[in-house]
Amino acid sequence: MEESRSKEETHQQYFREFEKQKSIHISSFPEATKVSFKEKEGFEKVLKVIEEIRKYKSDNKISLGKEIPQFETKVKIGENYFDFIQKAVRVKKLKVRGRNSSTSKRGD
Repeated sequence: MEESRSKEETHQQYFREFEKQKSIHISSFPEATKVSFKEKEGFEKVLKVIEEIRKYKSDNKISLGKEIPQFETKVKIGENYFDFIQKAVRVKKLKVRGRNSSTSKRGD
């Protein structure tokens, strides 16, 4: 059984070399980054596709952890999101209906 770690131990092990402060307790809180409307809208579409795939798996009694060979959606998403979606919900090939050659096959 793995021993429980404190936030400080985790900080020391993984982040200490990148941080200026010696302890997480005296480190500054990270600055928020601005997200453009276009980025937010794009990611909302990604979430919609993920929701569709999860519903498809649930309706067909397929485990969420099981990879499916392909999924086709009508939601227009950028190809830059394909890899993220495929990994997040375990889909080998993702297709966007109505778009020329907008497919991505994940090669593991």
